[in-house]
Amino acid sequence: LKVSPIWKVPVATVGSTQQIVFDSRGIIAYLLETHGHGRLHQEPADALSRIPRENILHAIDAALDSAISVFYLRREGLDVDPWAYTQRQRARVDAIFAWLGDELSAGRFGGVDGLAELSLCCTLDWMVFR
Repeated sequence: LKVSPIWKVPVATVGSTQQIVFDSRGIIAYLLETHGHGRLHQEPADALSRIPRENILHAIDAALDSAISVFYLRREGLDVDPWAYTQRQRARVDAIFAWLGDELSAGRFGGVDGLAELSLCCTLDWMVFR
């Protein structure tokens, strides 16, 4: 809480100036730019060509945000199952995963070891763990 005004983890301190980087996306962008992609699939340089995969990343992030929201409420000991808010959050997660399934079936996702695929694995792992 003292380091990040957005109150989220992860947070990284990087560079000789000890810059603070908030959240996974910023940390990933920094690491890819400073250390390269390694074996991770590199997305196209053309912004228009990147849109479909970036939409997938945003969708995965949105599903995780909804799941985290419900998780925190439950962790506070609240019975959130009958709440319209949590029902919408669960419905949002379901809709996102249905859309991701369609993207996977259409071959627009999942064919490479890229950031979107890694993000989905991490999101599913977090959901199973929590």
